[in-house]
Amino acid sequence: MTGRELDAVELELIARIVEVLEEPSGGLLDDAARRFWRDRMNRQVEGLPQDTYPSPRLVFLSVVTACAERDRGLEPLIDVTRLVAPALERHLRPLIDEWRAYQAYRGRDWGPLREALERQPMDLSSLSGLFAAASEGRRRLPDHCGTPWAAFLNLADLNTPPDGTPPSIAFLHRLAQSPDLDPAAADAIHTWNAHLTDEWRLPVLPPPPETTALPAPESLEKPSPDEPRPPIRVYISIAPDHTPQRRRTPRYRVAAAVKFADSPALQREPETEAQEPVTRDRLKTRVAELLGRVAAACHDRSDPIALEFFLPVELLDEPVEWWDRDPARGFANPLLYAYRVTLHSLERVQRPEFHRAWRERHARWTQRQMNNGGSPHGPGRVHMCTQDPAVTGAQHLSRLDAVVGRDEDVVAMVMCEVPWKKDTLGGQEVNLALEHGVFVWIYHRAEGSPPQWRSAVEDAMGEVGLAGLPEHAHQWKTDTDADRPGAHDPAVVRSLVVLWDDPEQLLDGGPAAPAAFVGGIS
Repeated sequence: MTGRELDAVELELIARIVEVLEEPSGGLLDDAARRFWRDRMNRQVEGLPQDTYPSPRLVFLSVVTACAERDRGLEPLIDVTRLVAPALERHLRPLIDEWRAYQAYRGRDWGPLREALERQPMDLSSLSGLFAAASEGRRRLPDHCGTPWAAFLNLADLNTPPDGTPPSIAFLHRLAQSPDLDPAAADAIHTWNAHLTDEWRLPVLPPPPETTALPAPESLEKPSPDEPRPPIRVYISIAPDHTPQRRRTPRYRVAAAVKFADSPALQREPETEAQEPVTRDRLKTRVAELLGRVAAACHDRSDPIALEFFLPVELLDEPVEWWDRDPARGFANPLLYAYRVTLHSLERVQRPEFHRAWRERHARWTQRQMNNGGSPHGPGRVHMCTQDPAVTGAQHLSRLDAVVGRDEDVVAMVMCEVPWKKDTLGGQEVNLALEHGVFVWIYHRAEGSPPQWRSAVEDAMGEVGLAGLPEHAHQWKTDTDADRPGAHDPAVVRSLVVLWDDPEQLLDGGPAAPAAFVGGIS
């Protein structure tokens, strides 16, 4: 979206952002630095005005205003400014947080809430714990968020989880449980949350207890028996080994990191010595060994564990959820019977040139989901890639490029062919999905797959919507070997894949982001 009208609040925020860029000690008033900054912004944001202006302020005002008129257009501003004038980053981030929050809560008067939360004292350890609990471990408290108000703003754009409660609302609800909270702040929180719960038809959160001490960070994630416990997330990277070697057999390096919901840190998988790369046929054994070490490290916890695999394109046909937890047992004991397994694209996370389009498309979907009350049947279009026998592969790809590039509401693609061979239509479709930021890929692992798998996807979408598809597919798979026959062929269900990349979960969080572990951010 470009060229839209900006309201008074947005214009005031733009003026404050420009004031930061004009800071004399920041470095951007230097002509050479400002030209370089402008050049980098031109590379990051298409269509910026190229007029010349007599003063730095007008240059900054022109660029910032043009960025603000685009969805997520201010995101590159931080990255470029951090590169050219790093001292300004800590002043810019709170303003960009406020901009994002205003887009999420546009039209609501948050004056009383802001006044109460900005002056509410709170130690950083307690604030960090509340933040981690409200975001379910997907985002850690940034360094620039030192007040409850700043923490609320930072959470405002985080996508709504399946229970339908926006993380920023959940944060306020948890904050209201502190007996030390100023009464005016508590009243402002209750008024704000009650209004939005009614307007957005959100689930009604339990009333805060009358006397509850503010929990310590290590005890935050002990939910009531009626709430699912946030999982321990184990991120597993399987990356091609590019070390020069005489052998032509591809080898892969396997590594893992662990994220606990009650901790802002991302912890590397415990190992006593560096692991050598392995061939493809040894991957399942290496992963089983790795999970054994993770289990030993988590022996004192009762939380469920979710496995999140980052796979290169050539391994997207690997049935990782069906790999044995212990290959030596002599019988099938697949991972998915003990863990929730999710697949991610290693290439997407590792290559920054894909991140802007990915964030942009996901942010649009997230905002529309929030406006729709978090319903799994909410917005988000699924494009079925079907090849017309009357057209060539090149024509098919050209049409796909036009359709997906033009329609910002396409968030998922059902692949025409298997995506793990570069010389197939499926491989080319993956390239387009990466380029345009389509973050859900649905495909069947088998070459020459039966047409019934598309019917299964359509049935599932009709039942649970796009947001509910990963859980539905997981349940289908666990039912195939549990004497609970469903409406679809078990062979079709077993090879059905729903790859879902959430940029907020994978890229955000600085050193605690999964992308920091797999090499997607520095």
